[in-house]
Amino acid sequence: MSFQIIDIFRVPYIHYNKRVMKPEEIGVVIPDGPGPRINTTLICNLTTPVQSAFYAAQTAGTDNGLTIHIKAMLDQHPVWSALMPSVTPPALLQYQQSYANSNLSAVSAEINQIGKMLTDGQYLFHGGLWPTTYLPGSKFTTIRPLSTTLCPNVAFNETLHNGKAYDSGRIDILVLKVKDPQTKVFAYDVNGADLGHEQEAIFAEGAVLTLVSVEAVGISTAGKCAPGSYQVKEKTVPVYIIEAEIS
Repeated sequence: MSFQIIDIFRVPYIHYNKRVMKPEEIGVVIPDGPGPRINTTLICNLTTPVQSAFYAAQTAGTDNGLTIHIKAMLDQHPVWSALMPSVTPPALLQYQQSYANSNLSAVSAEINQIGKMLTDGQYLFHGGLWPTTYLPGSKFTTIRPLSTTLCPNVAFNETLHNGKAYDSGRIDILVLKVKDPQTKVFAYDVNGADLGHEQEAIFAEGAVLTLVSVEAVGISTAGKCAPGSYQVKEKTVPVYIIEAEIS
């Protein structure tokens, strides 16, 4: 059995600027605190994963409303969690809690043993650095487990973790579309896992990624704090959205 498709924008994410209603608009005096808030200008109307990746990049992954929207959509699709064991296997648990100390071969072995295939057309996100040429059709095969997420905000923030974007000099947000799936995936329980808020799905090693397109978004601030130092170094780096297929 494969994971069913989760369409996180089956219901669009719509976000407005708001303001407090004036007393004359309400028609009555509200004695305790400000009145209700009403929508003013539209900020976004997201209906596709690609749109959401651009929005996450433009807002530096800071719109918690988008994260809450995606979590609500996932709560309507408990099928992924139902296909996974009730207790996370030890190597996968270690991978989630402390990547640096995990056994990557054991992680892939556990995924291949208990994981499931995704369905053609499923979208996921990965924040990192495309490791080969930025040309349509370029491919690479992963040699370790690949962490993906159903939330573009998580993907964006992952690029900043431990100064990765600062060191690489750019941010790549990968929008991954599953095509002809050949690699098993483990899906962490978004409610039960310690880091379930990351809405994470891990591919075993051997996944093949094919670049479809690259588009510049703008720039963002990346920082890095040297070990033992409290001073954060910062610089601006370009941000790119990369659409790719994964199998």
